[in-house]
Amino acid sequence: MEIFKNEYMKLVFNQDDSILEQIWFSNSLNMKTNDYKNLQEKTVVAFNENRAAKMFVDIKDFQFPIDPKLQVWTNELVIKKLIESKLQKIAYVVSLDIFSQISVEQAIDEEREHEFPARFFDSEKSAKDWLLTN
Repeated sequence: MEIFKNEYMKLVFNQDDSILEQIWFSNSLNMKTNDYKNLQEKTVVAFNENRAAKMFVDIKDFQFPIDPKLQVWTNELVIKKLIESKLQKIAYVVSLDIFSQISVEQAIDEEREHEFPARFFDSEKSAKDWLLTN
């Protein structure tokens, strides 16, 4: 069920599997920092409101470069809130733009790995299959 959509991304909740999907569009290149922050905060709210357990993040078309300050913000605020909301695991389908992919990977603090599994995939099917395994 689609719960949000704008020119930069959409959020879809799969109730059967308790997975919140965050799907980024190529127009994300035109975002401003506040757009990114607002969308990430909206994602956290959607995760909580829908009582999701897992996340699927499609960043194949994500074009917004996340600078070091924003990487810290993402890790310390967004990821922390998702952990507090009992995030079990998160799967990313990676971008063709290696620089956007690296900035997303860097935004996920390696120390968080022990709090929830996070993996990067090159296909939606592989990512979703992994999310559905225990």
